[in-house]
Amino acid sequence: MLVNKVPSVLLTRRADHLRSHAGEVSFPGGRMEEGELPHHTAIREAYEEVALPIQMVNVLGTMQPITTFVSNSHITPV
Repeated sequence: MLVNKVPSVLLTRRADHLRSHAGEVSFPGGRMEEGELPHHTAIREAYEEVALPIQMVNVLGTMQPITTFVSNSHITPV
């Protein structure tokens, strides 16, 4: 993301009570809803998790999906 035209990274710290990855630092994210595209999910999750206003988001691109080894989760970086 760009903050005042400076490339930046937005990270969150997961709550300590969560069942998986408790207390870890991570990118905002979550599950895609039915019919949703990856960039729509990223925008929605950024709003839900850190209140990033939707109108302030301009998606720069989407990378190839990857699958994590430990949890077998499918992730599409946006």
